[in-house]
Amino acid sequence: MSEKNREILKKIKERKEVHGTEEEIQHADCILAALEKWEKMPDSEKELVFSRMRGRIAIFLQWWDSLKEIEKKYNINAVEVAKQVRIKHCVEDGRKLAQKSKGHGIRDLYNACFAGMEGLSKGRVWKELNDKRFHLWIKWCPNVPFFEELGVSKEEMKEFADFFCCQDEALYRGFNPKFEVFDKPRTIMKGDSHCSYIIEDHGGE
Repeated sequence: MSEKNREILKKIKERKEVHGTEEEIQHADCILAALEKWEKMPDSEKELVFSRMRGRIAIFLQWWDSLKEIEKKYNINAVEVAKQVRIKHCVEDGRKLAQKSKGHGIRDLYNACFAGMEGLSKGRVWKELNDKRFHLWIKWCPNVPFFEELGVSKEEMKEFADFFCCQDEALYRGFNPKFEVFDKPRTIMKGDSHCSYIIEDHGGE
C-alpha cells in the first residue's frame, strides 16, 4: 500500500472512526476529498442541505399517512404497492446517476451516492472501501432528528423503516445491476445501534 494512501487514512482517522486496514480502504482519497469539501462549504449552503432534508421528510410523512388511511378505508395493502413503485423509481434514479458517471465501480458509486453526505453523517465508521467491497456503518442517522422534530415516535419509525430505507439499495442496484447489494442487516430506525451498508463488485461474474 502506498505511503500516500497511508497518510490520507491517517488524516481521516483524525475526523472519524475507521476500522478497516490500509488494504481494505484503498479509496481513502475519496473520503478525504468529500470531508474537505463539506468543511469548506459555507454555513448558508449547509443550511440549504438541512432544509431540503427537512422538506423531504415532511413530504414522506404526508405520503405515509395517506397510504395508511387508504389501507383503513379500502382494506388493501397500499404500502406494499407504494413500496414497489418507490423501488422502481429509485432504480431508475440509480441508472441516471450511472449515465453521468465516467465509471461504474465501487469508487464511482461512492462519489455519486455517498460523498455528499460524508461530512454531514458524523457517525460513519468505515470498514472497507476498495474495488471489490464497500462496507460502511452509520451510527447516527441524519434523518432521525427531522422525524423527531415532526413528532414521530420511535415505534412509528420502526413501522415505516423498511419502506423509507428501501430506496437506498434500489439506488445502488440501479447504478450497477451487476453489484451484489445486501439488504441492510442493521437499521437505526428499527432500533439497531447502526445502519450497515454492504456492496460487493464481483467483476461482472
